[in-house]
Amino acid sequence: MAANEGVQVNLDRQIELISSKKVFFGHQSVGYNIVVGINELLGGADSGIIRIVETSSVKDFGAPVFAHSAIGRNKEPLTKMDGFKKTMDSGVGNRVEIAFFKLCYIDISAETDTKALFAHYAKVMAYLESKFPKVRFIHFTVPLREVIGGPKAGFKRILGLNVWGDEDNIKRTEYNEMMRNKFASTGRLFDLARYEAEYAGGKSSGFKLRGKIYPSLAHIYTDDGGHLNKTGREVVARRLLEFIGAEAGR
Repeated sequence: MAANEGVQVNLDRQIELISSKKVFFGHQSVGYNIVVGINELLGGADSGIIRIVETSSVKDFGAPVFAHSAIGRNKEPLTKMDGFKKTMDSGVGNRVEIAFFKLCYIDISAETDTKALFAHYAKVMAYLESKFPKVRFIHFTVPLREVIGGPKAGFKRILGLNVWGDEDNIKRTEYNEMMRNKFASTGRLFDLARYEAEYAGGKSSGFKLRGKIYPSLAHIYTDDGGHLNKTGREVVARRLLEFIGAEAGR
């Protein structure tokens, strides 16, 4: 058996489990990256292995489907949370079996009140879990951005000075730590930020500022500093399929 054959067999089984479920994924641009990555892993959008449909209409949940659609507006994270709630309340929550949405890196910046944002998220999810107890809701950490590297940026950080983009990633990490503290123990937290920062072999991308290390999007996973390239799409899509497949098999 090849070194990765067992992993592939396991992923094939998880894909089979997903193909028998009704799933909804709400997102924006990085979410589209992930959906493209799933299609690439499956051999193309027309592979038919999983029925992937861009929709949030109740009528499309009569049979197993991996449905996805844009929700809310970028830079307005509350609209995404409330948009997901609205989709579930539209009737989708009565038909779907697994549901989740994600924020984008652009939704959290240095100015974000992460405590207030997380409180709103927790309130929305508590409402949904109470109203739709049969749905398995998955929680996502917020994706990261690549940070500026090089000796000049490193020297500034040693001095405790901000480098462009650092404070934004620090706020994202604050929010993600709240997510981990609240939901990691449930087994339903997909740690997207961790997978974006993690290289093969376990080493992680990040930066040190004022005595603390913060994760960042690994440069090999992006071409523009924020969105996922083909390598990043494959890594995250594979992780997500494994995660949803495990949930589908419970």
